[in-house]
Amino acid sequence: MRVLIVDNSPLVWRRLFDMLRELSFVSLLVYARTLAEARHYLEGCVPDLLILDLALPDGNGLALLQEVQQAGLETRVALFTNSTELRAKGLALGADWFFDKSLDFSALLALMSDRAYWLGRSADNRGHADDEAE
Repeated sequence: MRVLIVDNSPLVWRRLFDMLRELSFVSLLVYARTLAEARHYLEGCVPDLLILDLALPDGNGLALLQEVQQAGLETRVALFTNSTELRAKGLALGADWFFDKSLDFSALLALMSDRAYWLGRSADNRGHADDEAE
């Protein structure tokens, strides 16, 4: 599974990065601190999961969510933010999940740890080989 974390808080992305790199089925783990960095990454690779903050230095993460949706990327999007007032808008724009950074860290990690879900999704929907070793 390929994961892109988009968050400008070093505490958040480092914690996510450290926890997710321990999962054997995560084959690529990248972080971006800005929308520009995220867009650059998305030019070369389509992640299976985009963990997206909404309050970024160069704009609102909802813009990136809309771009992912408009491009037709088969990327699942988990909004992970303190901007809880944007929950309904984010979900209406196509986010798969919404997690409050201050309350739902463990829920996001539980979702990420569901190996069967992610491996099944990759095999069923992607059509490209994953690098997992059994």
